[in-house]
Amino acid sequence: MRKILEAFRVEGRNGTMVAVEGSTDVPIGSRLIARLHVPGKEIREVAAYKDRLRPRPLKESSTEGFLLVGLDNSEIKDGAMVEISSSLACQFAISATEPEMIFAPTYLAMTGL
Repeated sequence: MRKILEAFRVEGRNGTMVAVEGSTDVPIGSRLIARLHVPGKEIREVAAYKDRLRPRPLKESSTEGFLLVGLDNSEIKDGAMVEISSSLACQFAISATEPEMIFAPTYLAMTGL
């Protein structure tokens, strides 16, 4: 599990971007599963995508960002931890009723980043 250092909303994205401590070699845009552990609450499992931390560069260099699909940043409280894993099950975790969602690979292609 990894500590959530910061959570914020990115305009036009359906979910919350989180900065977590540590880094991995998971490529940007990878489809993943996130298990959110908030003290005093049930564990919540959501689809996640690894994304760049923009426009918020953090002081720590060993951080990475993930878009947690369908979560509001108000759901992430102090002391929250996240467990990120790859899973085929996450392909089915995204609702087909959210066509306005732009995922990391699409956003990168649109912006040229």
